[in-house]
Amino acid sequence: MPSQSNKTTDKELRDEPRDDCWLWAFKPTSFGYARLRVGNRTQAAHRFVYEALVGDVPDGLVLDHLCRVRNCVNPEHLEPVTNRENILRGVSPVAMQAKQPHCKRGHEYTKDNLVPRSDGWRECLTCRREIHEKKPYYKMYTPAQKERIRNYSREWYHRNKRRKLEAQ
Repeated sequence: MPSQSNKTTDKELRDEPRDDCWLWAFKPTSFGYARLRVGNRTQAAHRFVYEALVGDVPDGLVLDHLCRVRNCVNPEHLEPVTNRENILRGVSPVAMQAKQPHCKRGHEYTKDNLVPRSDGWRECLTCRREIHEKKPYYKMYTPAQKERIRNYSREWYHRNKRRKLEAQ
């Protein structure tokens, strides 16, 4: 659900233009964005208008349509944000999953309860432990041994995460 600061409604998320949208007069791309040709180069119309009326878009940032209308070129409806922020503000499956505060079993997504997977999704650590504990080989350990295994796994994960960050 969009935040109140963007002042959009569910209906506007379906490309319904607001009264103050400046809709591009020519046919949009198959993705709904307005394009124009400048010299021998094609570029996004909203970016061209923003740069002409407001100024350059800072390096590493993209323009987010606050009105959620892709062929709107009104610079007041455009905000420079990171690509990640732009994606998370949207309504794609990735954005919707990222906005969920709980896993499908109801465990809260907190920093200590998340495990990033290799495919880019996140996994609930509590669910992972519950599944692991149901495996037959895990039943042979005492509660103290299970706690040591959990602590070692947690330390190993954080140690390797630090090593990856240091290597970058």
